Order: sequence, then structure tokens, then C-alpha cells
Amino acid sequence: MRTRRACERSHRRRGLTLIELLVVIAIISVVITLLLPAVQLAREAARRTQCKDHLKKFSFALHHYHDLYLRFPPGAVANASLSEFSSNTFTLLVPLFDYRIGRVDSNSAETPTEYFVRCHAAIYRCPSNSNPNPVTDPQVQIHELTVGAKLGVTDYVLCKGTNDAWCADPQSFLPNERGAFDVNYSVGLRDVADGASNTFAAGEGATGPDWPVCPGVGCDTAVDSSQGTGPALANQSWYFASINTQDSVTAGNVTTNVFGCTMEPLNKKPVTDTMLDSTQTNNWSSSANGGPHRTSNFRSSHPGGAQFLMMDGAVVFISEDMDMKQYRARSTIAGEEPVSDYY
Repeated sequence: MRTRRACERSHRRRGLTLIELLVVIAIISVVITLLLPAVQLAREAARRTQCKDHLKKFSFALHHYHDLYLRFPPGAVANASLSEFSSNTFTLLVPLFDYRIGRVDSNSAETPTEYFVRCHAAIYRCPSNSNPNPVTDPQVQIHELTVGAKLGVTDYVLCKGTNDAWCADPQSFLPNERGAFDVNYSVGLRDVADGASNTFAAGEGATGPDWPVCPGVGCDTAVDSSQGTGPALANQSWYFASINTQDSVTAGNVTTNVFGCTMEPLNKKPVTDTMLDSTQTNNWSSSANGGPHRTSNFRSSHPGGAQFLMMDGAVVFISEDMDMKQYRARSTIAGEEPVSDYY
């Protein structure tokens, strides 16, 4: 009898003590702490790869357009005063993409145009950004668009070069300040003296709550939306290329648009706004040389830098620590380094 009871006692399962349980929990916590950054890095690597793929697809459309017309599309098309815009690179590329617009529901209050402008093409979106797409942007409402303020956004912007000024004839800019895309201006591969593999065509222009906007070159304090809905945010629409004016900024409206410039550092936060002084449309001096205009900086939600599409179709990751002289030189189509004293 004793032997059997002893055997039964020996086979009884003993539970964990409190101390043992706490040790197990501590070990699991350490393992999770060690693994979490690796998981986050893996996810970001996947998002960065997908973002690169989107830029590559964008390049296919650009080069298809170049094959058809022997030039890339203009950055935007506008009247001489830059008060009315009829199209831009993104809209001109629409026939080369399948937007799957479809028919508008007959019971919907939306017009076909309203439906179209709020559509968002996947290739214009970087998955690392948390911004909703389409977005209703109160900063757009001040323009009183007939299509409303709900617009599909783009996380990629066209490279304007180093000169952040706005004028109806960008060929007035110094050659070593001129980018590949601007208003009423288009280039062919033969015009890229720096070489297509050394010149930016477009880069990331991240949108959403992580990217507040401030007015003025060198600004460092975000401002509230003119509609009182929180900070003004970078939320440029692929459809809406118009440039904000000084009167709109005075009214409290600060925005970005479909262009980026290397006047200021990559990933500057808050983002510098884009603004046209409509009283000086013949002044093409950069803000560093006393000009009244400005263009937003490139920015990305990828740690440490941003992805840029080169004129030859390659996509490269540019470090935010790149020397500013090299960074600015890559944004121009000239075959020489910039010579202005602010470089």
C-alpha cells in the first residue's frame, strides 16, 4: 500500500510557483522586446520595397509618354498669370494607367468628375504613410473647387530643381537651378546634360498627420488649419496642381502641391509650404536670392531618407544626411554644379 501511494504521489503534477511564473513572464517579455524591432524593420522593408515598385511603375508611364512624344510631360499647364491650371503630369498620364473609374451610380449625387478626382491610384501611394486616401482637406476648401474638397492624394512629387520660384516661363531660371519638371515646361532625355542616371525626376512627398506644414523658407513652427481642424497638413492632390497664393497664406491657408524642391533639406519638418506671390510672377529669383516664392521640400516616412525616381527610370534611396551641394546638384538637369552663393 505504501509503495502504491508513494508511486501515486510521485506521478502527481506540480504547478508553477509564483516566482517561476514571474520568471517565465519576464523571459517572454524580453523575447518580445528583442523581436519587435526586427518585426518592425521587416515590415518597413516590405513597405519600402512596395513604395519603390510604385515609383518604378510611375517611371514606365513617364517613359511611355516620352516614347510617344519624344519629351516628358510638362509638370503643369497654366495661363501666363498662373491663376488657372488645366492639367499636370499626373493627369496627362491617366490614359497610360487603368484607373478603373467605372460608371457613377445613378442614385449618387456625385458627378463623373467628382468621382474621378477622388479616385486614388495605388502607384501614387507610399504604404509607409498613414494618411487616408482620398482625403477631405479643409485647406483645399478655400479654393472653392467645383469638384469639392475630397481628393485623391499623391505621396510622390515632381522635381522642380533647386529654384523654388514660380513663373510662367521657367526657362528664365539659371540652367544649373532648373529641374526636369515645372509649369509650362517639359524636357526630353537629350536635354538632361547631367545624365539621366544622375538626375531626379520625382521623389517622395509624404502626406498626412506626420507631416504638418509651416509658411516660409526656414520655418520651424507648424500652423493650424484655416478651418480650425488641427494643424495644416501636407495633402497634395494628384489632380489639383494649382499653387497657393500669398493672399491665401495671409488668410491662414498653407499647403503643398505636386512639386518638390531641393532648396531646403530632405525630410525637413514641419514641411515648408508652396506659395506663389501673384504680384511678382515675373520674378524668378529663388527665395535664397531674395525671391518672394517658395516650394515644399521632399520628405518621406521611411527612416533616414527618401526614395527618388531618376530620369533613366531607376529608383534610388537618398540619405537625409547627403551633402546639400550633391543633393541639389542631382535635382537639376544642367551639367555643372550650382554656382549661387547659398550653395
